[in-house]
Amino acid sequence: AGKIGGMMARLRQNKVYYWGEKVLGTLINDWVRPGGENCKVAIGPIFSTLNYNGLEGWRVRLGAMTTGKMSPHWFLRGYGAYGFKDHKWKYGGSLEYSFNRKKDHPGEFPVRSIRLSHSYDTDRLGQAYAQTGTLFNSLSRGSNDLMTYNRLTSLAFNYETEQHLNFSVGITHSRQEASPYVRFTDGNGRSYSHFQQTAAVFELRWAPGEKFYQSVNGRKELTTANPVIRLTHTWAPKGVFGTRWGVNKTEMMIDKRWYLSAWGHLDTRIGAGHVWDRSVFPSLLMPNVNLSYFFKSKSFSLMNAMEFVNDSYVELHLNYNATGALFNYIPWIKKFKLRELLGFHAVWGTLSSRNNPQKNPDLLRFPEAAGTRPMGKMPYMEFNVGIGNIARIFSVEYVHRLTHRAPGLPRNGVRVAFHFSF
Repeated sequence: AGKIGGMMARLRQNKVYYWGEKVLGTLINDWVRPGGENCKVAIGPIFSTLNYNGLEGWRVRLGAMTTGKMSPHWFLRGYGAYGFKDHKWKYGGSLEYSFNRKKDHPGEFPVRSIRLSHSYDTDRLGQAYAQTGTLFNSLSRGSNDLMTYNRLTSLAFNYETEQHLNFSVGITHSRQEASPYVRFTDGNGRSYSHFQQTAAVFELRWAPGEKFYQSVNGRKELTTANPVIRLTHTWAPKGVFGTRWGVNKTEMMIDKRWYLSAWGHLDTRIGAGHVWDRSVFPSLLMPNVNLSYFFKSKSFSLMNAMEFVNDSYVELHLNYNATGALFNYIPWIKKFKLRELLGFHAVWGTLSSRNNPQKNPDLLRFPEAAGTRPMGKMPYMEFNVGIGNIARIFSVEYVHRLTHRAPGLPRNGVRVAFHFSF
């Protein structure tokens, strides 16, 4: 260990190596840490500093958070953002108390904390993966403007056991505000500038034997052969604390990797959800849509935002990495260590009469620009095929829509993804 430490010290005396290590570390961690290991306040995330979308236009964002070097129990986090098209300031902040001491950040295993947070920001309906708004999301197909403004306050308690069972319970109060692209108008022609909901949120997550990549700013779960099960329930009774339309919905996700020996591995996700009472469309269940040109393995690459809105659904995601099962037998390709990639993604959902705005004039109508339509008896399906591990850092995939191929909707495309493989 001493020899390795001495070698690293000598390498860092070289300015090219020193700054190269700094830049690479910043890109991987997505945060800048002035002062290095003794940093008390980190700046970031850097990939969210600049972003573009149809509602805000170009958006700039600056955020910061305290580290365990300032306090091992108390953690502050905040950001400010400005959209040059809508001319609106957005902001967010949180105060978190960790019951156990932390070295760098409150997400260190095991998490046992209570967090109070408040934000005013955009809400990308049907795009759960893109809520952070990174520079990569800026390159999108279509206008990407089906967004509202959301003023959200929450208080949450999180407790994680040594057996990787995480229990979370919280209270949220949200004020959804209409935007020029998503209006709140009911079937009687009455318009609303906003509506409020106060909800209790429960979540259970069980990931036996889970392993992490633990960085100085966060942790990333590493995929293993063990399943990851997540169950969530949201309940907002109508008429309580200003709740105009209630929410009562349950969702469940099961993720599992299957190792196939020399034939690579298969990542699977099975999900389902149901809305038990009457709700307005922003509170219903929308498939996770990916409008960017960067591939996301557990989303739908060719579906439009809010193309389908359901109150019951089941979905399936299959992503197969053959780890060279074919390419390794081709001599002039084998040396590049390329990987074959295949995927299949499907969702089937329904919208009951009680939540259909066409049959209930007191409910908010779907935005006309969304083109929302019933899924019918046929599930939405798409597949992808591509090549991974190109230059050890990225993949290229072709995506193709198999069903619901209406005129004007995307049928195929090319997506890329960046990753590091060593």
